Amino acid sequence: MLPSTASRIAATGRRLLTARLLRPADYAILDALLWRVRRPGRWDCDPDYATLARLAGICRGRAIEAVRVLVSLGLITKTRRHALV
Repeated sequence: MLPSTASRIAATGRRLLTARLLRPADYAILDALLWRVRRPGRWDCDPDYATLARLAGICRGRAIEAVRVLVSLGLITKTRRHALV
């Protein structure tokens, strides 16, 4: 992902934050996903909820809820990490 694309996603998140469709903790998770967890040049990242919570300064349960909100608004997509065999 180019920095300009990440900047556009962050700008959309800021607009949603201003419109009160996102909470500050939700935006903190989005910011952590875009700038602190994702490797440069890559679209995907694979953090666990505890890492996201630590980076955003919130509890793990709130991080799980924030990811659900971001997925429902279409800012991020989530894939299954583990498959049951």
